[in-house]
Amino acid sequence: MPIQIPMFVFLSIVFMIFFNIFFVRFLINRALKKFVKPKSESKGFTFLYYKWCGLFSFGNFKDDKLGLTFGGDPRISIYVNIFYKGSDFEKHFTVRIDTIFGFIRKVAYSDTSFF
Repeated sequence: MPIQIPMFVFLSIVFMIFFNIFFVRFLINRALKKFVKPKSESKGFTFLYYKWCGLFSFGNFKDDKLGLTFGGDPRISIYVNIFYKGSDFEKHFTVRIDTIFGFIRKVAYSDTSFF
């Protein structure tokens, strides 16, 4: 009996970690499919791949605050580096995906000269 409670707590924590990882990947892929890829393809760029910036990294957004705020703003921001290819160059920019309760509210681009 005493070993069942710690095992349940451990398995619950592992489940929550994996659920969060897959949910964030789902949000990133949905934002890429609905916002980033169509916009880059309309400009003639080819999407190569993306890379997550990290938990406390803002990528090319210099003056941003922490993505998870407490108080009146339940927004969670996910920062992703997008690598793309043009006709004769290969570059990247950062995308900020603002979500509220799992719904994508806004996608902002760090380099507005291409978009």
